[in-house]
Amino acid sequence: MRAFDRQGISPLVVAPEKRVSLTQNRNPFEIAPKRYEYENIGVVRPRYTPLSAKMLPLIGSTHRWTVNNFSRAVLSARPAIEFNPNLIYGHFLMPAGDSALSLAESFESKAVVALGEGSFDRYVSHFGFDKVQNLFTRFWKIVSVSEDIRERCIDQFGVDPDRISVFPNAPDDTRFYPRPRMEMRRKLELPEDKIIIGFVGFFDENKGPHRILKAIESRPDICAVFMGSGSITLNGPQVLAARSIPHGEVADWLSAVDFYVQPVKTEASSNSMREAAACGLPIVSSDIASNREFLDSSYSTLIDPMDIDQLRTEIVKLADDPQLRDKMSKAALAKSQKSDITARASQILEWLELT
Repeated sequence: MRAFDRQGISPLVVAPEKRVSLTQNRNPFEIAPKRYEYENIGVVRPRYTPLSAKMLPLIGSTHRWTVNNFSRAVLSARPAIEFNPNLIYGHFLMPAGDSALSLAESFESKAVVALGEGSFDRYVSHFGFDKVQNLFTRFWKIVSVSEDIRERCIDQFGVDPDRISVFPNAPDDTRFYPRPRMEMRRKLELPEDKIIIGFVGFFDENKGPHRILKAIESRPDICAVFMGSGSITLNGPQVLAARSIPHGEVADWLSAVDFYVQPVKTEASSNSMREAAACGLPIVSSDIASNREFLDSSYSTLIDPMDIDQLRTEIVKLADDPQLRDKMSKAALAKSQKSDITARASQILEWLELT
């Protein structure tokens, strides 16, 4: 949205928040959506009640409940939108894309969805194929972050090829650029005499942060910082940090590490790896279709994410060769400079006929 704003567009973000939160001091009975400004972007926060996605006897999918509640929350924000939008832009098919369609209909406007999902199978399992296919037919245009997603939409759901176009994720170059490594380590109180791996993402089986720890357990001189949260607990002497980091601080942490590792099983189009490359980091990640679209051998190594021995070999290779790290770092920066989020926003707006 900041990139759209820099193009002269006036975006308003409708971002529903959970009605019940044990970690935040909020009134669960509050009804009126909150509205405020964040970095000159208008934000409206209606409330909704989510349920974990499960299949229950007789009731069926609880995920439907969550999606319906999310959509009702979005529609409740309509009075706070004090203009007639040219376009409603939903990020991911459900629940945001589905809600964007409902909001667009209330304004007699157009709806666009941006797709970054690694798979649509979960939607089909909870809502059925016909419902998902119908959603695709109702969007005016569809933004895909990868060619792989575009091809699946066309082949699996019959999306008109002229209505879906690929705009790969891009880093925000106003935030993601290299800082002096040792200066960042001192700032963040990280050891200056260790090789440090960076990771950003969910702490789950798919993203695989625990596989990194398994791969480095025989090398006490190699440590890691894990930025994110999730169901897997990460601890031990080689874990320097394992917690959520505000997005505005992630670049400091990336600049403090030596290289980036993400042994992910499935990924639509990784933004975190692009941000790591923009900070000049060599990358070790998975040999999957979405990674092959933008990672190349000049600054990355692709591996089988489930092969711990292979993962260990590539990590050790980088850890033990500072000249290789330096060479790959320069290549990562060169590649990143060819793509930035402002240029991406401009291309999307041109395709959406908003320029």
